[in-house]
Amino acid sequence: MSDTPLYESPSSLKTLWQDYRVFADRLEFGTLLGSWTIPFSEVDQIEVHEAMLQALVNGRLDLKHFPFGLKLDMADITEHVALDRNTGLAKRVFFSPEDPTAFVHAAKTALAAWRRDSGPSDHDPQPAPFG
Repeated sequence: MSDTPLYESPSSLKTLWQDYRVFADRLEFGTLLGSWTIPFSEVDQIEVHEAMLQALVNGRLDLKHFPFGLKLDMADITEHVALDRNTGLAKRVFFSPEDPTAFVHAAKTALAAWRRDSGPSDHDPQPAPFG
């Protein structure tokens, strides 16, 4: 694993003094309870969401898709990042880096490169053709 972050969001009051980092193969959250690493193999989707209060006031909060999940900081009252995972207890994680758009851009760029470079190898079984 690479030790140099591609993007780092510093801790602040908005993040409840937690910091968030993008690496070439993972995301890391420096939380109040310790460091949490999410490898890109567990990431399904990452996107920017508006504050829930703003969505409610503007009539865009869809209760059918209410954002249940683990909230690491002030994600309900500020623009934040929604991370969907394919494993683990916390399938959805919400957090508020200083610049959510820049964080998501860096994460999507790194994730795309990781997926391109970590594609199927010669050792992976190939799906059988239909016929």
